[in-house]
Amino acid sequence: MAIYHYGKTKRKEGKPNLSYYTVINRFIESIDIIMMEDIDIDSILDDHSKDRLKYSNKKYIELLERDKYLDFSSMIYNLVKLLENNPDILEELNNKVKHLIVDEYQDVNIFKKGL
Repeated sequence: MAIYHYGKTKRKEGKPNLSYYTVINRFIESIDIIMMEDIDIDSILDDHSKDRLKYSNKKYIELLERDKYLDFSSMIYNLVKLLENNPDILEELNNKVKHLIVDEYQDVNIFKKGL
């Protein structure tokens, strides 16, 4: 796949062009689903695809960290992991927060449920 001016991609098979941002958005959506549903990629991808996804995800996280950004899924994921690995922080938070209001509970995933 070649990248052209303004981030347009052109495929040899004559398929429609995808903008650079559409490709990135699809990648981030895929990573979100994998992370938030706790999907084991080893069980769903071949070795080549798995390696490419892991590499791309690693680079995505590095860029977020470098620029001091967090996406929404990373915020939830990192918070859950922080609380799982630090019982003292979890206890302190439990002492301060007595109730949470949850909107759209049907959309809650495994990590949000863990909170």
